[in-house]
Amino acid sequence: MDFEAVRPDGEIVTSGHAGLHSIGAAQAEFEMKHAGFTDGPIPNPPLAGVSEVIARQRLVPWKFEFDPVRDCSFVQHLDSDDPWQGRSDAHPAFVVSAANVLIRSAIDFVDGRWLQGGANMAFFRPIPAGSKLTFTGRMGDGFTAGARDFSMAEILVSADGVPSMRVDIPFLCRS
Repeated sequence: MDFEAVRPDGEIVTSGHAGLHSIGAAQAEFEMKHAGFTDGPIPNPPLAGVSEVIARQRLVPWKFEFDPVRDCSFVQHLDSDDPWQGRSDAHPAFVVSAANVLIRSAIDFVDGRWLQGGANMAFFRPIPAGSKLTFTGRMGDGFTAGARDFSMAEILVSADGVPSMRVDIPFLCRS
């Protein structure tokens, strides 16, 4: 599914693609090992929130134990027939929120502005309660859309040492 959000004047504000695919944990582990998530030095945060400065920089890994009662308490406010009711694995909204914490702790955004431009997620396996999570990240190359400069954070989430999800988050650096 492709989608766009368009202002009345015709300006495309955001666009995206959603779909279903299957990727095994072995492929995800290969990606993590060979795609630069663990290569190179980690600069001291906070990095200047300018796309040219943060491009290809690694982020300080963040480790903690997943507790669904603490981390997914918002699920209790969903409709009673929502499929996430009664589940104890990590909700995608929790994973994106935690990835945002990793990004915010590493980057000093201009005027403190933080504007997320969406999230692209790949699911490799569920994250069960009690998993030891590691969020490992890097910054991709920046890109320009209209008069705005964006950067892309690429976050790999491992549960108990096994890659479980990848989250790519574009965010505004300058407009």
